[in-house]
Amino acid sequence: MAQKNTINIRADVTQIIDGRKYKGNICFDECNFQYQLEFDIPIDKLDEIAERNPEDVMGHIHLGVIDAQKRVVDGAMNVLCMAIAGDLAIDFYHAPQTRDANSGLLGTHPCVSGLENLSLSTHIERRLLKSPELEKILGTYRE
Repeated sequence: MAQKNTINIRADVTQIIDGRKYKGNICFDECNFQYQLEFDIPIDKLDEIAERNPEDVMGHIHLGVIDAQKRVVDGAMNVLCMAIAGDLAIDFYHAPQTRDANSGLLGTHPCVSGLENLSLSTHIERRLLKSPELEKILGTYRE
């Protein structure tokens, strides 16, 4: 349950292709969203771009978000989801457990018999301070 002045955020990410493609869910209190996140260059190469010019990074990240009623999400809500999903996927990619798992059989042969349904994932839980702007954005998507 969120405190009066905060909004609970729960988000998860599942790797589809290491360093390139992820999917997951983001929940702001009772507002649920599904997303697919794709990097047009691998995350490790994206890190190199970010070191040279952080503004160039966003052009290499593509996000599709739908709400609980399967409506496409755009505008400010899409930007907020991009920030959460992008950070979560990049942190997940760099996690030692992810790097270890992807350097083994799963990372080199994702369709090896018996491993097709094995996936790597993680989740976060955070709180955001409520603001009139955030409440207005979320109001559009409340069930």
